[in-house]
Amino acid sequence: MCKYTNVCIPKADSWLQAHSQARYVMLQVTLESCEDFVKIEKVTVSDDKPDLLLTLDRSKLASVGKKAIGDFLGKLQPYRSAANIAAAKEMYDKYSLVASEENKCPFLEYRKIVMDRKKPRRMFVQANTFLESDKGKLKTYPSTPEGMSQSWMERF
Repeated sequence: MCKYTNVCIPKADSWLQAHSQARYVMLQVTLESCEDFVKIEKVTVSDDKPDLLLTLDRSKLASVGKKAIGDFLGKLQPYRSAANIAAAKEMYDKYSLVASEENKCPFLEYRKIVMDRKKPRRMFVQANTFLESDKGKLKTYPSTPEGMSQSWMERF
């Protein structure tokens, strides 16, 4: 198991983060629209490791993108309005499957590339200001758990 939190576990067909699932569904919807609105390419970068390049044609944002998302929401809304949870879930789950024959892209392979390149979440450590000889002094701390603790201790 990866030491980072996974947002999707393909073998279990489950998502741990609802917003990540929604972003993936929107990606699927835009890919389904065709017309080269969104493209995913596997590339090799300077470190000779595979990476992904996602491109979005901004000139098609208002025409193709807006229409694709609008059509999807138009299909989903009647289910929601009628409280037809089973039909809505079936439709939504179809779009959120990571591995399916209908996907044009090898998302399990893409997931491996993303997980191999995933970096630890950045830690925001707030600096402190002090008054020293009638002048303000800014003290910064390293972005580590120790730096975070030291920042809080010196603040209070």
